[in-house]
Amino acid sequence: MAYWFRSDNSFLGGKRPQDLLASAPDRVIAGALDEIQRLRSDKRFHSFSLASSTTIPKGIVVS
Repeated sequence: MAYWFRSDNSFLGGKRPQDLLASAPDRVIAGALDEIQRLRSDKRFHSFSLASSTTIPKGIVVS
């Protein structure tokens, strides 16, 4: 996860999540959720899942 924060992210228009955290936290959250969905669909990470108590913040839409 730390690597994800430091890396350029296509979901965030090539920006690094750490650079947008203060100015666009909703975009960073959406990007993180998108990454989780990507990992879930990758068979190498088939057991990866969010805890059942995890909720997506209101207004966040992950496509």
